[in-house]
Amino acid sequence: MFAGDVLLLNDGQISLKVLSIDGPRIKTLVLVGGELGNNKGINRQGGGLSAGALTDKDREDIVTAARLKVDYLGISFPRDAADMDEAAACCARPAATGCWSPKSSARRPSRISPPSSRPAMA
Repeated sequence: MFAGDVLLLNDGQISLKVLSIDGPRIKTLVLVGGELGNNKGINRQGGGLSAGALTDKDREDIVTAARLKVDYLGISFPRDAADMDEAAACCARPAATGCWSPKSSARRPSRISPPSSRPAMA
């Protein structure tokens, strides 16, 4: 991350411009403000943050969704296609018995990401 980068919070509803970075502290200017609740995501406009797209809780939730045989999985802030593939791979875990896996004849759930995550859709 560098000065001048734009950070997107809460699925891109809030945007911040990075003014300076001093160790773990990042000074920003609010470009578009709004209310920010708990457990909201952060992304750098154009992608490239080093934090993983999926948390352990996300992986558990994907397994649960797969057990329920959902039609779609919404993935917030994937960085690239590999993050989307990781979400699909969660369905192949033994704990997700009965859901899609590469060797299964069951229908694979579709995965979608928000417009703020364009790099994952390329």
